[in-house]
Amino acid sequence: MDKKSVRAVAVTIFSGVLFLESMFAGGVASEETGKVLDGMRGLRRVNNVHYLVTNSYSGSQDIVQQTQEIWADLLDETWAAEYKNTDADGAMTFLKEFCDGVTVNSYQAGVWSQWNGYSTTTDIPNYQALTNPGYREEDVVSAECVDLDDGATQIIFSLSGQQLKEKRDQALDLIEPAGMEVEDDTEQMDKMSVYYQQYQKTGYQNERIAYTINKSGVLTGMEYSFDVKRPKVVIKGGEQKLEGEEEYAMGVKIEVLSYNQANIPKVIRKCAADAGYDR
Repeated sequence: MDKKSVRAVAVTIFSGVLFLESMFAGGVASEETGKVLDGMRGLRRVNNVHYLVTNSYSGSQDIVQQTQEIWADLLDETWAAEYKNTDADGAMTFLKEFCDGVTVNSYQAGVWSQWNGYSTTTDIPNYQALTNPGYREEDVVSAECVDLDDGATQIIFSLSGQQLKEKRDQALDLIEPAGMEVEDDTEQMDKMSVYYQQYQKTGYQNERIAYTINKSGVLTGMEYSFDVKRPKVVIKGGEQKLEGEEEYAMGVKIEVLSYNQANIPKVIRKCAADAGYDR
């Protein structure tokens, strides 16, 4: 197995953030899906939008959270974002980004620079999660609509977990387990072999996705979550091995805080000025 493949698997196994954009595909058949698509069309028609994304991981006593606050002008495709990461010890890191539609400028440790942050494209972060269905129709186990007190509607889909399993298997296909022992870095290959086996035996359950649509017919929220069960990696006799099980939950929540508001472009212009743009 070449080192490029090892790095690819390391990224897959150790990544704590679910990038939902990679999961958005599928058919359109149900009445509930039709309502979701109508809400998404309503959101795509707005001029600007401000929303909060919260990615979370929780297992045993650990809770890890990442938040992204996004201000986007859909007319000129500029946007600003603030990222905050909080680890299990409560330590926080902060990063800010501004996109002029052509390049992404990142701010951290008091310095602005291009293409040095989270974003690798000029796409508005996680906007696709609000404008494209995050499930396949064939994976829907059940669906229900709930009327909320403020006149909004929440549509909840329980999913089979099949899409998660397929993505796990696609990641496993990147490597060749039989080739792990022939690399020069034997210790590193042994470690990766253990994590490969762990990932191979990872199971998913309680997958669900819920959308909120306000009384004006605009989609204003999305929540996606699932539980993970996998063998636990322990160190015994100086060697890593699988023993017992561990469980944790992963999820992402996106809340549209406002749209079509005059202050949203102002926030973006302020971020542009801070990044050295004369707008």
